[in-house]
Amino acid sequence: MDINQRIRKIRQIEKKTQAEFADAIGVKRVTVTWMEKSGNNIVDQNKQIICDKFHINPHWLETGEGEMYAPPAERDLIDEMRERYRLNPIEEQILRVYMEMTLPERERLVRYAKEVNGFLDKAFEAARTIAATIAASPQAPASAEPPASAGEDASTLEETSTVAGDELDADPAAAFARLRPDVQQELMRLAPAVKREKTREALTGTSLLSVCAGAGEA
Repeated sequence: MDINQRIRKIRQIEKKTQAEFADAIGVKRVTVTWMEKSGNNIVDQNKQIICDKFHINPHWLETGEGEMYAPPAERDLIDEMRERYRLNPIEEQILRVYMEMTLPERERLVRYAKEVNGFLDKAFEAARTIAATIAASPQAPASAEPPASAGEDASTLEETSTVAGDELDADPAAAFARLRPDVQQELMRLAPAVKREKTREALTGTSLLSVCAGAGEA
């Protein structure tokens, strides 16, 4: 009996269909079909998840020697956490990856997380400032100049937005007032979504106003 047949045996003993077995270990059904076909290679991550999920003895899975199920004493803390907190396979894998990191790696990860969180706090505060400025500003009149047509010079919008971006930190209200009416209207439309902007471009330092202006030009 090879490892592929042993995986099939585990599934059958656990009384699961291929689809149910796939859901239990966080893969697609076609992956289970592949794993059960003799001669196909099984990645280490899937072996680990199968052993953890069904309390299988890793040595038995690899070689067929010894008992199929691991003794209760060999169950680790994450096994207990999985059952107690009903962790799904992805959550369990995240915990295992983190716990297997060295202490310096964990420290770097925590430091990076704090830096990202600090940047997002500043970005959200800027978004709230823009939203408050827009809310306090008079609404553009119904007869305001319509948005520039495709044939007009797009550089005017770009230039106006750039000037406002330079002044935003010093005086948000004045910066907003200097925008063209159609740009003001576009910013008012986009403001609620600014706080939710979490794209890679934003995380590398693109100003929120530039994000708004870019969306307005699209």
